[in-house]
Amino acid sequence: MTEIARRKYEHSPIIEVLCDIQFEKVPNDLNKWQKFHKRIFDKYPNAGTGKKITLLERKNEGEEGSTPELIEVEARRFANDEKTKIIQVSEGTIVYNDIETPYKGYESFKDDFMKIIGSYIEINNPQKVERLEVRYINEIRFSLESSFEFTEIHKYFNFAPRVDGNILSFQFQFQVKSFHDGHFLFVTLMTLPLETDSTETAYLIDIQNIFLTTNVVDINDIEATLRDAHENIGRVFENIITPETRAIFKEVENNDCKW
Repeated sequence: MTEIARRKYEHSPIIEVLCDIQFEKVPNDLNKWQKFHKRIFDKYPNAGTGKKITLLERKNEGEEGSTPELIEVEARRFANDEKTKIIQVSEGTIVYNDIETPYKGYESFKDDFMKIIGSYIEINNPQKVERLEVRYINEIRFSLESSFEFTEIHKYFNFAPRVDGNILSFQFQFQVKSFHDGHFLFVTLMTLPLETDSTETAYLIDIQNIFLTTNVVDINDIEATLRDAHENIGRVFENIITPETRAIFKEVENNDCKW
């Protein structure tokens, strides 16, 4: 498949963007949370206890046979008034969710995220970055009135099941090669459940980019890693869909492809 950067569309299928950065584990500190919230209060005035978030904990680091483990911890939650941009912070980890629609694009997302990270670093002074994850979740809908059949699905996706007869639902999870060293890319392509009388059929493409490291904290390195992850995800998305799908999204001509 041709490797191309993600394009900009009038009808973007992006419904959620998530970025998760994990520094070395530190104890939760109410005073630091309050200082952090004061820094971001103008855009994220709402504070509370968030859902548990998953952290990667490196036990017995450096010992032979030691492996990272996933654990769940309580998080502090900050959100804008519309509840479309949410920050969760706990024990050295920040999770940022953007569910604002339409998605305003990578540059806007990056600027927001880097300001959040900059404030966190100034207050907590972490020494190492351990993990950075970026996810783009896309929802694609087709009208049933267009005689869209499962047998035609390969008109819309370059990767899809080929089985005799009609399949009511499916879910594929697979790993693809990264375009940047040190990154791991995982894709979920699946049907979405809809009401039985719906006149649409819907699919979800969830692309996850994970970067594991033990680098010393450097704000410029973090931004560069975020950019590489973003580019990885964009290229994978474009390799999955076909020109027929792009026609449904209505590609914006002569744009700078920063979506």
